[in-house]
Amino acid sequence: MNQALTPAPEPNEVLDAVYRERQHLLALRAVELPGAVITPAADMAAPGWQILYLPIGQHIATWHIPPRDAELFTAVEQVDARDPRAFFDGHSTEQKYARIRQQVTNLGERLPRGTRRWRPSRRTADAAALDRGRSDQRMADPHGEDPAAEE
Repeated sequence: MNQALTPAPEPNEVLDAVYRERQHLLALRAVELPGAVITPAADMAAPGWQILYLPIGQHIATWHIPPRDAELFTAVEQVDARDPRAFFDGHSTEQKYARIRQQVTNLGERLPRGTRRWRPSRRTADAAALDRGRSDQRMADPHGEDPAAEE
């Protein structure tokens, strides 16, 4: 099977930061979804690229994962490209995101009325308060030094 290899994209700091943020969210979703797998990307010319396969309703959605983000996906099951869960159905990027929007709508409609909003647990609220306290402390003295201790 002869496939044209896709060249690796040129580096771009802003775009890289956006992709890195997306990779964090994809990694989180991948460990939450049964059936999510990752394989080496045979369609990329540069080594180390992977393809993430996420089940979205009755479909699969895929994303290329660059080598620099591989450590985010170590908890995702690594499989051979012949694994049936690593199936590319030919979807376009537009189809992929349309399927995601449809799945969000479908899941939202199944929730009982009044439960569609996320409410932080007590633990989450406590962690957020702790983080705010740390942030306030860093803003007061970003080097962690206590000015009162110098007097």
